[in-house]
Amino acid sequence: MELLDEKDRLIEIIGRRGLRRILKAIKDNGKIILSDMLELDIGHGTALNRREDLLKLELIYEEREKIGKRTYTFYKLTPKGEKILSLLEEIIKILKEEE
Repeated sequence: MELLDEKDRLIEIIGRRGLRRILKAIKDNGKIILSDMLELDIGHGTALNRREDLLKLELIYEEREKIGKRTYTFYKLTPKGEKILSLLEEIIKILKEEE
């Protein structure tokens, strides 16, 4: 079986459950932690899988921040992630106009 390159992988996961919701949650909040992803009503396994997909495709990145005595891992959008989310929202807008 042939390995997928990055572009093929991106196209493959674009429509998967939770991808847009995670990207939108990050955009709306500037950054989120894993527990925020798990509360998006997409299922824990799905949230964990999408997080890995988004990290591998460099649509999001991790940033560690110390708050008090704890260190948190925040997820933020990359410029590429922002562009992909914008395009997804445009596609949804077009589809809704046709209804």
